[in-house]
Amino acid sequence: MDIGDSHSYLGMHAVMRNGYVMIDMRNFIDKLLQEHGNDVREFDTPADKNIFSVDQRTTMLAEPERKEFHTTVAKLLYLTKRARPEIATATGFLCTRVTKATEQDRIKLRRVLGFLKRTRGWTLHLPRTRMLNHTLEWQYF
Repeated sequence: MDIGDSHSYLGMHAVMRNGYVMIDMRNFIDKLLQEHGNDVREFDTPADKNIFSVDQRTTMLAEPERKEFHTTVAKLLYLTKRARPEIATATGFLCTRVTKATEQDRIKLRRVLGFLKRTRGWTLHLPRTRMLNHTLEWQYF
């Protein structure tokens, strides 16, 4: 089955050419950043050396803020698994914090968003193999 050269599906834009598949989720990232305002500061890395530290004295997020935190982390997890594996470590940690999110966790989340803002044009390039073709044909398109 030939799926053509370019397809969009659930926030992913896949372009097939020259033996590889490029997965671009720039529009998904732009929408995610819009939800968090224009004041997201850019960062060179998705996390700092203290990503796994938890300060028990930090203020817990109010329930509406915690729910927004949870929603954003879920979107980051989706993005991580589809096209941006370099945010996996930070996203994985944030996933452990969704039920007990604090101000410190929100700062870590905003750092991931800042990294995505800085690198929004990055795409995932995968070799176009028989297995990948099968996955793209049956799972995504």
